[in-house]
Amino acid sequence: MFVTTDLIRPSQTVRDVVHRYPETRAVFESAGVRVCCFDCAIRTAALRGGIDLSSLLTGLDQAILGRPNSPPTAC
Repeated sequence: MFVTTDLIRPSQTVRDVVHRYPETRAVFESAGVRVCCFDCAIRTAALRGGIDLSSLLTGLDQAILGRPNSPPTAC
């Protein structure tokens, strides 16, 4: 069962999220998060890549829930 505490948080590392939810890898890749950012917090990876954090988090949450999503856009 999915509970709201399972939603992705900006403080989590990209690597931890991809490890726990493999379906999020495609979201990170389509957003342009590079492998070198996998040890960064999602917030940091978004900032470095010029990615809108809110859109990225929404895309990740939708991937976990199995809903179609559009890739996050750059700021």
